[in-house]
Amino acid sequence: MAEESFGQVNIENESGQVFWYNLTDKLSPKLVSIFAIIGIVYALLKSSKFLRYLYKRFIRAGYDLHQRYGGGWAVVTGASDGIGYEYANRLAARGFDVILIARNEEKLKFRIDELKKLHPKSEFKHIVFDFEIWYLQDAY
Repeated sequence: MAEESFGQVNIENESGQVFWYNLTDKLSPKLVSIFAIIGIVYALLKSSKFLRYLYKRFIRAGYDLHQRYGGGWAVVTGASDGIGYEYANRLAARGFDVILIARNEEKLKFRIDELKKLHPKSEFKHIVFDFEIWYLQDAY
């Protein structure tokens, strides 16, 4: 049976005798200090990366899109469902006027009505267009 504590190793052989030695006795104190410093520096670097991630993900404010891109109008394709609709929703929440492009006019008008209720200060326009048909007609 082997027992271990910090810096000490106990080993029991078949006859039951216990042999132990202290690892720090075999190493010079300077070498132990160097390893301790390396371990502390490594732990600090890892924890700083983790804290930086937490700051960027949960604490830092988002970008000011009006300052970065000049505000005004934003164009969102595939805006009748899914990710496109959510982009339109988030952009309107940040004060942008939004042009929504999608294939289905009924869905698009329904989504625009929803967005107008959620964001009455934003303006919305829509374009019904299927990019796949345009691409196929242009290719031949």
